[in-house]
Amino acid sequence: MEQKMRLIDAAVDLYHEKPWDLFDAHEVFELDKVPFAQHVYCLFMMSSGRKSIRFYHGIESFYDISDDFKPMDNIRVDLFHRYEHDFYEVIFDDPAHLSEPYREAGHQLGLSDREIPVMLSQKKRHFISGLDETDEERLAYLINELHDAMNLYLKEGYELDFNKRRFVYDVKKKSSSSKKSAYRPRKYDVVEIDDDELMQKLSELDVIDEIWEFDVQVTDSIVFASEGDLSSPVYLAALANVLDQQMLAAVPFEPFGDLQFQCIDLMIEAFMQRGLPKGLVVRHPLVGSSMMDLTRKLNINLVPVEEFEMLDDFVDGLDQFMNQNKEIN
Repeated sequence: MEQKMRLIDAAVDLYHEKPWDLFDAHEVFELDKVPFAQHVYCLFMMSSGRKSIRFYHGIESFYDISDDFKPMDNIRVDLFHRYEHDFYEVIFDDPAHLSEPYREAGHQLGLSDREIPVMLSQKKRHFISGLDETDEERLAYLINELHDAMNLYLKEGYELDFNKRRFVYDVKKKSSSSKKSAYRPRKYDVVEIDDDELMQKLSELDVIDEIWEFDVQVTDSIVFASEGDLSSPVYLAALANVLDQQMLAAVPFEPFGDLQFQCIDLMIEAFMQRGLPKGLVVRHPLVGSSMMDLTRKLNINLVPVEEFEMLDDFVDGLDQFMNQNKEIN
């Protein structure tokens, strides 16, 4: 209980500094030399009208948050990237989502339900969850260090263009600097197929008069059991023949496996069963980069699009069906 009280107290102290009046969501504070993450990236955000602070862990998370600043403006692709993050989040003015232990700890501090922040953890490719004791200790540490970093920034009178640079605070030396920032959507490596025997076998398949849609979407309604008490969304790969409006495959991917190689395996299996389509329509950059070398070698026209004719309707229907079953159960 005392640890929860210290965490709440630290968060409320930072809240009273009103950082949302000073900084926009793209203005990143980097905490350097953090013992358990080395680099942590801190943002003051507004979410559904509520103020929040996010602490993204590790250098990979910095590249992933670029998609928050430069989103694809496609709800399904942006949803996919949401689960690529690894972060803590502190949300204020959200009493409906307070857990009972935090409500009790906040009341001991003399706070009302509305004043007690909600504390959450998002682990990469997992659903968001509450904090364990280690998370609480780490988050309290990060909040205090961010508070110090923000005060140092204001004290030293920085005039930083956050679109080009980010403020860096060394938690060991208690000193500051800045680094160049480049907020660009995440890039995926093109996967090259180096199996000559396989490519020869595929090249001998018949070419069929079909155009396929292929996508990988993360679903909120289907749960993949994971380690411990955590659960993960299912990454659903779907393949459809546009010309005759036929679903060809809907396959759940292993969320912690290599999604690109799973894309390739599924596509090769479809080729073996049906032949080679004249065209392949993709939307997600991960899928496009997975298919680029394969389709080039097989002379299949690879076409990027923003919307699908069939797959979005299929996944919407699947989500609706699963949500109805949840309500019934």
